[in-house]
Amino acid sequence: MTRFQLRDGAPGQAPISILAVGLAERTGAALGQLLKPFEFRLRFADDSQHTWALVEIERPELLVVDASMPHAASLLRTSDERLGLPSVVLCRRDVDRPLLVELLAAGALDALPSDLLEASPSRELPDARGVFLDALRDASAARLHARRLGTAARRSLSGELFLGVRVPGAGQELPTLVAVAGATGALDALRFMLAGLPDDAPGLIVAQHGSHAFVEAARAELAGACRVRVRVARHGDRVEPGLVLLAPGGRHMRAVRRGSGYRVSISDGPLVARHRPSADVLLQSASEAAGNATIGVILSGTGQDGCDGAAAVKRCRGAMFAQDAATSIAFGMPGAAVARGVVDVSAAHTHLPALLMQRAIGPRGRA
Repeated sequence: MTRFQLRDGAPGQAPISILAVGLAERTGAALGQLLKPFEFRLRFADDSQHTWALVEIERPELLVVDASMPHAASLLRTSDERLGLPSVVLCRRDVDRPLLVELLAAGALDALPSDLLEASPSRELPDARGVFLDALRDASAARLHARRLGTAARRSLSGELFLGVRVPGAGQELPTLVAVAGATGALDALRFMLAGLPDDAPGLIVAQHGSHAFVEAARAELAGACRVRVRVARHGDRVEPGLVLLAPGGRHMRAVRRGSGYRVSISDGPLVARHRPSADVLLQSASEAAGNATIGVILSGTGQDGCDGAAAVKRCRGAMFAQDAATSIAFGMPGAAVARGVVDVSAAHTHLPALLMQRAIGPRGRA
């Protein structure tokens, strides 16, 4: 199976081929109507057997799977591990959370709200559908073989190899604030990264592109894989050691200085860099709140969200890390920051915990 590269939108390029599996008739019709004006070619399959027959004929670049179809997890696992074929799931807002956690663990890159396809027109609908289309484009660009490279790096190399890395910075007076951003493929990286942190690690705030259902399921999956606590942020939450706050799906999160510590502000507002939550919003606010006590991290994701935020972190003499090209399922976001020259170290996500802790507890920082 050919590995997938993101199109740049140039006229005359071949459409992105999507195979939708197990969708109800109404949902399938709504998806077809949404995709019709854009650069997508859509085909439908009823079940797993029909899917594999069409995969051989159509050579799709993305599977869109109904979360409620029988054996969805098995289909996703085969798509990921045997074919290297990216996939997303469509689910209703009231989807069973354990089911969605299982589907993400089986390889789904995102969980998109099927309710949106059948929604009545409203002022917010164009933005929401634009985010939906961007999510499909982003997922089709995923390089799933990077998952295997990331696992190999975890098995063969130790984070201690990076303990000698020094990043620019000066003495800090504020507690360390870690701001992490990612999109397509970042959940895998975030899981490994958090699993390598101690339970008293500096407080982390995370902007992960995704729907409400995706973020809720991601929280459950991450919480079961690491020693730090993980929860979806609420407006006014305090940033604390050993706590990871995830931006709610579809809402911006900002860090705000309060006395000698930090809280988070949750808001709606316009899309920034095509996204809400936005990596630029998160990183920019972290730099304003924490100054040179900021540690920024950009994980796998398409597009350039986070590049301006990373520049803000560097202007305040904070530290910026990025996931490397070899282990990123999508190197757009980290690659843009690297190309701009605002990243101190680009490394496999499995080595980021050691880098974070070195910066946080070293002579130039404290948790």
